[in-house]
Amino acid sequence: TYERAQELVKDQIISRQEYEQIYKDYETAKLAYEAIGVEPKLYSYGQLIHNKTVTDDLASKGLEIVENLDGLTEGTLLIRSHGVGKALYDEAEAKGLKILDGTCPFVKKIHNIVHEKLANGMGIIIVGDGTHPEVIGINGWCENAAVILEDEEAAKTKEIPEKDRYAVVVQTTFRQAKFDKILEILQDRGINMEIHNTICSATEKRQTEAEELSKTVDKMIVIG
Repeated sequence: TYERAQELVKDQIISRQEYEQIYKDYETAKLAYEAIGVEPKLYSYGQLIHNKTVTDDLASKGLEIVENLDGLTEGTLLIRSHGVGKALYDEAEAKGLKILDGTCPFVKKIHNIVHEKLANGMGIIIVGDGTHPEVIGINGWCENAAVILEDEEAAKTKEIPEKDRYAVVVQTTFRQAKFDKILEILQDRGINMEIHNTICSATEKRQTEAEELSKTVDKMIVIG
């Protein structure tokens, strides 16, 4: 049940003021718990969320994790909060699979941005970890044609094809200060940009609070 998911989430150590926002990340778990017992075959495309307690509990109730759709001809596919590229939706539809979309709304917003901007003839720059499922999924909504910049060095040295204008988006969990530095480098390179700051508001708030807290203590430990 979703109540069980709520209990498992509460087992995490988080600050009270952040609880409400962080809890929204578990809407995907809610979808899964509600689907168990209703959908005869339920698959998750990759690990749903970064909470082993919840994912183990879901697995024990019958949720099966898959890394591709090979061999699947029926059932329900649950999309994790990181999101996936457009090609996976198309493949699932072609196979007749039902889709439960648990993509984080912040991530879905980025999908819509890059898809629209590419269709309008703009280049796409994604700032973030190119190996992370979220970034891979975003790139999948702009025909895998984005320039991906992971850090300042990449912003300085990576080849960026000549375009009239680029739409710039950023991984939702990226550091704001690092993003700002990368934007400065791109501006110095003369890249004509339409900037979309798509860092999750909860992430930005936690980063700011961590920075302020660090000024009040001799040493600070971040777990996770």
